Amino acid sequence: MHTIHHTKAVILRSISSGEANKRVWLFTEGFGLVVATMQGVRKHGAKLQSQVVDYSIISADLVKGRDVWRLISATLIHNPLTGNIRNPLARPYVRVLSAIERFLAGEGEQNHELWNHIEACALSIEGNSCDAKSFDTLAIWKTLAHLGYISDTGENSSLIQTPFVTALQSITLPLTKKMIKEVNDAIAETHL
Repeated sequence: MHTIHHTKAVILRSISSGEANKRVWLFTEGFGLVVATMQGVRKHGAKLQSQVVDYSIISADLVKGRDVWRLISATLIHNPLTGNIRNPLARPYVRVLSAIERFLAGEGEQNHELWNHIEACALSIEGNSCDAKSFDTLAIWKTLAHLGYISDTGENSSLIQTPFVTALQSITLPLTKKMIKEVNDAIAETHL
């Protein structure tokens, strides 16, 4: 019998697979990046269909098989894009999730700081009237810093440990320009 693992996760993306299945890329609190399959989720009336929405945060029940993870049940916790698709922060949030999938090296590496950062980004979308460029810059910069692509000893290192909303309120135009340069340099160095 397989062990059922309970963890929070954000859905990075999903694709259809086979006749009624889906494959989902999850960044989980407990296991890092996980690529899981969902059996029969695209059938009419499937219980997981409304719970597993791209870019949302879920409570996931996962089973590790010999070769693959299976998502056997999920409960939607928070979908920051529900009713907010026109929110100027929606696109930067999706870009951050894409960066995680792009720059995270393989499955199974737990990263609590990155998880807390992504959860803070998702929760700060609603009701936040900050500048979209500042949100985008800080969110991507902190993501790359938590993944180790940006040095935590540089001039902006104190921002890594500062809560996202607090750091967002203290960001200035000159600081934004420096962070954009650090992000561009990190991306150029990785060749990803």
